Amino acid sequence: MRPDGSTVLAYTQEAVDQLDPDRMFASIADDMNGTVMPGWEPERMERVRELFAMYRGIDDEALFANLKYFLEKIMPVCDAYDINMAIHPDDPPYPIFGLPRIITCEENIDRFLKLVDSKNNGLTLCTGSLGCAKTNDMVKLVNKYAKQGRIHFMHVRNVKLLEDGSFEESAHYSGCGSLDIVGIMKALYDNGFDGYLR
Repeated sequence: MRPDGSTVLAYTQEAVDQLDPDRMFASIADDMNGTVMPGWEPERMERVRELFAMYRGIDDEALFANLKYFLEKIMPVCDAYDINMAIHPDDPPYPIFGLPRIITCEENIDRFLKLVDSKNNGLTLCTGSLGCAKTNDMVKLVNKYAKQGRIHFMHVRNVKLLEDGSFEESAHYSGCGSLDIVGIMKALYDNGFDGYLR
């Protein structure tokens, strides 16, 4: 809970370090104020072991291969009808519970955009998701991909990074979190971004 009384989502590294999804979900359930986040519904969580088993043997290369296959099938139609596809980065942008993550950094985003190099193949650039990794320079990334016209949907969120690798959502004002929101908005403005913004 924030000092002003508002509640926010947080990623607690200690809970993830337990390396047991069931224990992590149980610890989170007590901290949700009676709400259920999309994707965390009880009926879905009952199948979590089955879902984890489905990813056994899947690594970064397999995910990139699957993504390429998907894009090669849909992008001709998207290009024909000028439909923008906008992939959201992994949140957090690093592996948890041994599950691979691939939309995590500049190098991987560049690789993704080249899988099918179409103006309609783009990003939902989420500053909160990518900004959780200290190695991601969000102003640089926004500037680069806005200049290329590859940001189709912009999620402007601020996060406060904590020393142990945990992070929590914060107010948008740059001073409330770890991201330079003013710099991010300036990069969008300077590059003529006119897409969707949330």
